[in-house]
Amino acid sequence: MDKIRIAVVDDHPIIREGVAELATTWEDVEVVATGASPRDALAIASTTLPDVLLLDYKLGRGTSASVCREISKSFPSVKIIVFTVFGDPTTVVEMVRAGAVGFMLKDSEASQLHLAIQQAARGESPIDPRVTATIVEAALAPIGSASGRNELDMREKKLLGMVALGLSNREIADRLFVSEKTVKNSLTKLYKKLGVSRRSEAAAIGVRHGYHKLVDDVSV
Repeated sequence: MDKIRIAVVDDHPIIREGVAELATTWEDVEVVATGASPRDALAIASTTLPDVLLLDYKLGRGTSASVCREISKSFPSVKIIVFTVFGDPTTVVEMVRAGAVGFMLKDSEASQLHLAIQQAARGESPIDPRVTATIVEAALAPIGSASGRNELDMREKKLLGMVALGLSNREIADRLFVSEKTVKNSLTKLYKKLGVSRRSEAAAIGVRHGYHKLVDDVSV
């Protein structure tokens, strides 16, 4: 049986080398490349076309959403599993929208990671059960202040819609032609109005009330 060809891209050497070393103990897996940056990830995808790419969510100062999106578009045969310590719903939505097929936490058991790689290679969508639990929790959480939602103007609803779609502050700033600081300040005010303290709570409200459907018109 052909081995599953995997690559590992993580900017922490201990994790990158540790996962690569661990994978050598699995008879059905072959590590074909490792890397530490978005540029490495693109180069690996284009030159080695691994079956599965374990991609760290945080690479340097930013997230790997853009490189995930580019790889998924240009090399659809490469199945991307996001490998991270961030398991909040907003992060999951962001990376799934960028093309990731799976989501595993870095403190997963070796057997869980092995199974996730096998599942991704088969075309399935492996998600750490703890991540699934946070998504369900966010969906069932109290929806904040009803009066606060009623006070939202169209600009705020669209801003909340972008959060619901998993856009980062940088991506929102780019779409609105404002600074990240402006976006951050606007979100702080929005969270206060909604009566929430976490981005995942705001995202859940945005999805529940359909504000993400307003984002097609970005002239806010």
